[in-house]
Amino acid sequence: MSVKEQLENVIWYHQQVEAKLVQLDRLMELRRAMGKFVLNPKNPTEAKEFRTVETMEALNRVQQMIAMLHVGILELVHDYWDAKDLISNLENLKQKIVMELRYLCGKEWGQIVFIMGCTLDEVTQLHDKALVQLEELSKKKKKQ
Repeated sequence: MSVKEQLENVIWYHQQVEAKLVQLDRLMELRRAMGKFVLNPKNPTEAKEFRTVETMEALNRVQQMIAMLHVGILELVHDYWDAKDLISNLENLKQKIVMELRYLCGKEWGQIVFIMGCTLDEVTQLHDKALVQLEELSKKKKKQ
């Protein structure tokens, strides 16, 4: 995978993490609600009625889904930090800022132009030069 492809994937990490966090929040709510209903019914004599195998299996599946989301989020965070480490190798501060805004913050080109106070041509030149340098750095690291 090229450096550009690796960095472009990072743009999607924000959205993926956000989606996983929303899913995680909903599953935690579901688990809490099921726990209250199943494990602490208002009428203790009804407790046996609600502690069916199917209900406990459902709680276990919710817990498994929560665990899978945790793993997915950790993987995305790891990939994000790999990209952050790669970008940190750039010596030119403006190039570093362009790459961080684009790939780590997920900003659109127009937003980067506004933030940097540069023209679109200047921003794309900084970006393209940074990509070349990062490709070279990546190749050097692979050889070592």
